[in-house]
Amino acid sequence: MLVLRPEQLAVIEQHMVQSRQRRVERAIAASFPELSSVDPSAGQRVPGEQVKGIVERGVQSAAGLGIEEAPDLAAFIALGLALRTVPPETPTDWIKSWLARPDTPGATKLAIIEAQLAQSGVENPALSLVAKRVAHARQQVLV
Repeated sequence: MLVLRPEQLAVIEQHMVQSRQRRVERAIAASFPELSSVDPSAGQRVPGEQVKGIVERGVQSAAGLGIEEAPDLAAFIALGLALRTVPPETPTDWIKSWLARPDTPGATKLAIIEAQLAQSGVENPALSLVAKRVAHARQQVLV
């Protein structure tokens, strides 16, 4: 039987957290190319310090909302970034209302927001772009 000491478990947990963080950083860099640069040797988007800071703050904010899984984190952070690009008159208060629900699990909040964004995007081009960026970020974590 394998027995792990507490310090070994702590190292494993730290590795898992760092791995999740890097996956989310890569997803945000791919979904928001204006915030990243291209690695000439790999030919792909790589997260810079700005993306790393955004993801770090986003993970902290998401924890208070019950959002913990990498695809959900990427979607949440992409949502926040994409919402900064919509015109001020775009109706987005409903998103904050969903996120503020304390009795709704984080993954459920995001699923509902993403579904409503997809629906709203048909009539509102700004929300359509938000929905696409959120979906892209979620998908990039899974790649």
